[in-house]
Amino acid sequence: MIAAKYASALLKYVDETGGGEKVYRQVEAIDTALSQIMQLRQIVDDPVSISAEDKIRACAAVLGEEPMAEELSRFLKLVIEKGRVQYLRLIFKSFIERYLKSRNIHVVYLTTAIESEELGQKITEIVKKRTGGSVVLRTNVDPDIIGGFVFRCEDLMLDASVKSQLDKIRQQFIEKNRRIV
Repeated sequence: MIAAKYASALLKYVDETGGGEKVYRQVEAIDTALSQIMQLRQIVDDPVSISAEDKIRACAAVLGEEPMAEELSRFLKLVIEKGRVQYLRLIFKSFIERYLKSRNIHVVYLTTAIESEELGQKITEIVKKRTGGSVVLRTNVDPDIIGGFVFRCEDLMLDASVKSQLDKIRQQFIEKNRRIV
């Protein structure tokens, strides 16, 4: 509830200022860093010994040479001052979701056993036709799926991997053998 309110407020703020795309990219980068870098998470989550400015500087360091958007800097300061920093990752996730939805952007995750640009392009075209929006394709190569692909977009998941099919066949054999004995 708190995260949703703050995320909605940030989205409204960036819509008013026109800085939505930059803030979205930066929020995504900081959120990824917070999930991967324990030291950054400790700095941001520290309730007392680290100042709001130092927390914002730590988040800005993730962005490298790109200066942090003024809207994001002011928003982070507000979140920290209001004592809501423990909700920051939830706020970021909610903001990303709301931003994408408001722009009719669909993130598609595609896992294949080998790299397949052609499959990625076909799936991107299908999703564009069905949604009328734009598509961000995130690919992953996982040889463990043996062949086929795993597709995920929002609430829809399609597992057309060879590994999945073999697991289903194995499970059917186990069930059938239980009935025989």
